[in-house]
Amino acid sequence: MSRLYTKSLILALILDLIALSSFMVNHSTLRLFLFLSFHTLATLIISYAIHRIASVRYKGSKRLLFIAIMLFVFAIPIVSYVGLYILNILMRKDKKRDKPQFKHIEVDKLLVIDEIQFVARFFGEGAVTTYITNRELDPNFRLKAFLIISEIVSPTTIQFLKLGLSDTSDEIRLLSFSLINNLEKKISNEIFQLKGMLEDDDCQEVRLKLAKLHWELVYLHLVDETLKDIIIENILNYLDGIETKDAKLILLKIAILKRDFTQVEKILNQLDVDAETVPYFLELAFYQRDFERLKALMKQYPETRFIKKFYSIYRLRHDC
Repeated sequence: MSRLYTKSLILALILDLIALSSFMVNHSTLRLFLFLSFHTLATLIISYAIHRIASVRYKGSKRLLFIAIMLFVFAIPIVSYVGLYILNILMRKDKKRDKPQFKHIEVDKLLVIDEIQFVARFFGEGAVTTYITNRELDPNFRLKAFLIISEIVSPTTIQFLKLGLSDTSDEIRLLSFSLINNLEKKISNEIFQLKGMLEDDDCQEVRLKLAKLHWELVYLHLVDETLKDIIIENILNYLDGIETKDAKLILLKIAILKRDFTQVEKILNQLDVDAETVPYFLELAFYQRDFERLKALMKQYPETRFIKKFYSIYRLRHDC
């Protein structure tokens, strides 16, 4: 009898495991059907084995005994699952209860309450300039300042990096040299490739690109002052015969650099006023002391107030 009970228990356990694995099925109806089928079969097998053992001493109805055993065995895992479900709900409630309660703050009180801590910037514009130019400050902070400006390519950045070439810190000197050298090498390589293309085909597009690259060398102060006039002469040669707007914009920049406003006015007469050309019209109006023209242009293009040279004029017009 014990042998029968052992075999029945093992078989019932296997069937219940299969019933439990049916929860992995995606289809809800099929999942329920498989679970009930395998669990019912397992219940019948274990109930029959228990009934065989218990009926030896039980004097009552054998049928009622079997039904009672089967219902008890069938209900055990279901009760366990219901208990786990209820426990899961209770645990979720505890988690919700543990969530921090945030205090509501009125928007108009944000700048006057003490509960908000404002974090200041590590470096401001003035701090960067100070750490770059003052060699008596902490070299580690000064190196960070140089790293910050290295992310922005501008004439001011290049001037700061040139200042770093004679710094007392080895790291700053090496960083400044590396950044300037890499930028010069990048522009020079592009110029070399374009010159090779120009030898094969005298194309206006290639000459315009060469003029822009040479202007970048001048604009970023990457060429020595003694070579600047030669570079500008090369730019003018590349732009000879090109009548596009891009070519005229480069000629405008050269004319303004030379303070040749007669040439600036001549070129601007060939261009319309738009968001790209308005700074040059402002420059000419400022040189000619035509402040009415300045105000009219700045009213039409208010974004020009961010140009440092014209900001005071914008404020004067705005305040009046």
